[in-house]
Amino acid sequence: MEKLVCSIWSAVGYQAQRVVIGAFFLFSFCLSQAQAESAGDVLKVLGLEGEIVENGSVPSVLVGTAFGNQKVESTVSREFVIENVSEKRINLSGYRKKGSRHFQVRYKTGQLDSGEKQFVQVMYQPQEKTAESGELHLYVGELDPFVLRFNGSSFNIKPANGALKGGSRIRISGNVPQKNEISGVRVGENDAEFKVGGGLFSIFRRGSDPINITAPASTELGAVDITLYIVGQEPLVLPSAYTYE
Repeated sequence: MEKLVCSIWSAVGYQAQRVVIGAFFLFSFCLSQAQAESAGDVLKVLGLEGEIVENGSVPSVLVGTAFGNQKVESTVSREFVIENVSEKRINLSGYRKKGSRHFQVRYKTGQLDSGEKQFVQVMYQPQEKTAESGELHLYVGELDPFVLRFNGSSFNIKPANGALKGGSRIRISGNVPQKNEISGVRVGENDAEFKVGGGLFSIFRRGSDPINITAPASTELGAVDITLYIVGQEPLVLPSAYTYE
């Protein structure tokens, strides 16, 4: 039987042998591509409290890709974990950032063994009152990239600090999609007096009426959140917006 196979293989000739061998390697390549078509097939990306969905279109607070409302000129940093879930070593060949320039990335390219993890850091540094979004494309060899999507918005507050006794007049402005009725404001754990032109406000819409707050007294020094209570919606929290000195 072995002699018969060898005789047939010799008879087909050199060129035919090349065709057969080429077809074999082409089949092997196609099979490997079918097994891993995108970086999402070999990578698992974890956020704050869960796995990030590949090419997910809605940023999530739980996984940390929704940066929320941040003070202009502040910096919010998030770290995400990248794990090689394949059985082979992979090549983290690069990344590409798209969208707002106020999202910055720190990412290390190179080899990642099976089961090995590394961090990618994303920083949001808003410089103006606006709503922003961005994308991070993670490349593994020639595979289609894994895409992380981010968003954030920002606000401005003047003055951003005041005395423990309270009484400072605070002015907040910024950008959001629509106007809503405001029912209350808290600075830290204390209710604050507020006034908005026409009884309506849009804290994140350009050119809209700002909200004016009288800072309540506090018993503790340091930065506190400002919480805006909006009819029919979840409260809007502005983190570390005001500092008692």
